[in-house]
Amino acid sequence: MYQAQFVDRGMIADINIHHAKDENPHAHILLTTRDVTPEGFGKKNRDWNQKDVLESWREAWEQHANRALERAGHDERIDHRSLAAQGSDRLATIHLGPQATEIERKGQRTQLGDYNREIRKYNDNLLNLAETQVEIRSLQDEKRQRDAYEKQFQIPEKWQDRETLIIKNYEKLDHLRRQRASLVNTVKRLEKVENEPLKTREHFIKNDEDLKFYKEGFDNYLEKLRSTHHEIERQKSGSFWSRMKFALAEKGYDVGQSRDLIKQREFYRKQKDEFKTNGLKRFHALNNELSEVKRIDDLIANELHRQTQAHVDRLSHQKKIDDITAHYMRLAEHTDKVVTLENKEAERYNNDLKTQLKSLANEINELEKTTREPVFTLPRKSNTEALSALEAARHLDDFKWYEKNVFYPKYNEKLNEWKAFEKANPERAEKIKNGSMKTKFKLYEDLKIGQQNYLLRLKSEAKSPRNQQAIQEIQDRYVREGSLSPSQQRLQQLKSEYNQIAEQRLRGGWHDLSESQAKMRRGYAPKDAANTHIENNTTFAKVLEKERKQEQTNIRKTEHEPNHNRSRSRRSRSR
Repeated sequence: MYQAQFVDRGMIADINIHHAKDENPHAHILLTTRDVTPEGFGKKNRDWNQKDVLESWREAWEQHANRALERAGHDERIDHRSLAAQGSDRLATIHLGPQATEIERKGQRTQLGDYNREIRKYNDNLLNLAETQVEIRSLQDEKRQRDAYEKQFQIPEKWQDRETLIIKNYEKLDHLRRQRASLVNTVKRLEKVENEPLKTREHFIKNDEDLKFYKEGFDNYLEKLRSTHHEIERQKSGSFWSRMKFALAEKGYDVGQSRDLIKQREFYRKQKDEFKTNGLKRFHALNNELSEVKRIDDLIANELHRQTQAHVDRLSHQKKIDDITAHYMRLAEHTDKVVTLENKEAERYNNDLKTQLKSLANEINELEKTTREPVFTLPRKSNTEALSALEAARHLDDFKWYEKNVFYPKYNEKLNEWKAFEKANPERAEKIKNGSMKTKFKLYEDLKIGQQNYLLRLKSEAKSPRNQQAIQEIQDRYVREGSLSPSQQRLQQLKSEYNQIAEQRLRGGWHDLSESQAKMRRGYAPKDAANTHIENNTTFAKVLEKERKQEQTNIRKTEHEPNHNRSRSRRSRSR
């Protein structure tokens, strides 16, 4: 530190370390303030007196001292900044000086020492208060998390909220099940790593790539040497001339194939010995050279660290599995409670509405039997005005045929296309309609032509002499049907109520947990696996129709069974 901060800047540093006793170890550093030149000391360097230089020295000392404290195993750290710069509320102590320090060492109290003791007591209380506040905030955060966790297990009051909660819970349960299965597989893999035998030095030496290469080379050339030697011995065991050729070849004479076999044997022997020598050298290096010993020690340490990390990860994952399992069980229990409650209330709700529908149906039937006034068939206008000739002409049979077979087949698709365009581009559609667009829009022009043709045909039908009597009858009929009797009004009201209830979807029908999970494993989405009526879209009208058909079937069965029994009894008497 002194070299980098003082000497490298051009100063001469004289360091005195005072540590004669165990009390107050410290150091004094004396620095030169002038530049050092070849001729000696030069002018004073005022740059060394700058405040930022002093701050850099203090920061460097902080880093150096903290590294030393860390190496020594201490938790304490120093900070070169002032308490105000640190944003701390602590108070700073004052310097005692040598006289007050000596008196304090003798066990006597001084005014400065008492002041510093009060400051330390205040700072300790401040630290205790800060720790208490941190603990309070931690408890408050823990309580908020616990309250938020418990909030998801509340049962909503509205049935719509309960249905939404059930579907969300099934999605959460499916996610938790998949997450737990993934963690279980991970734990099994970590257990396998953890239970592997620890690889020793012998294992790494045995599996050294270079050593394996030399061993394989030695075995290869040894096998070739044996094969060549057996071939030589086989040929030697032949005639006298064969033995003579090998004897001459071994002395260096070139006698054809015999000399080639001798050379090949010597080459294989040389290669075998070379691989053996290199293998022994490698084996010796692996056991004795410091670099190789350190490398193998590092491999053993890495292997031990891998298994230790696998053990730590397995415990961590196992804790996650336990937490997920506990959360899953509680969420499943909560879901079953909500399902049971909703099914019970839904059953009561469905029965009440079905009873109400049956009562409405009976009342409608009774009113239809007793009501003798004609029920109007023409659509009513919002006001009480009579139908004009053009409005009445729309109810003519000829014009209805024109609408159904000519106008709608030709323009209905274009009309739907224009409505889609108008919805997607309202500003542009408005410009096209008011004529502010420079270019014409073919689709709109075609529709204008169709609308003009429609009005021309309607006016033609309204003015035609052959239709005047039919138009007058339609207008008179509209007037006659204008006033409804109280019974007709009541009938209309009952039918409206009946249709409104009949088109509602039945509540309830929620599956239990095991059945829904089985459906989800077969590929159903959690929403579809949770409720049968959601996927079937069952309404009260469909249910009542199904019950009506079932009742008719049961009645036919009961009517058929007595006849069947009587026919059987007649056949038995005849026999």
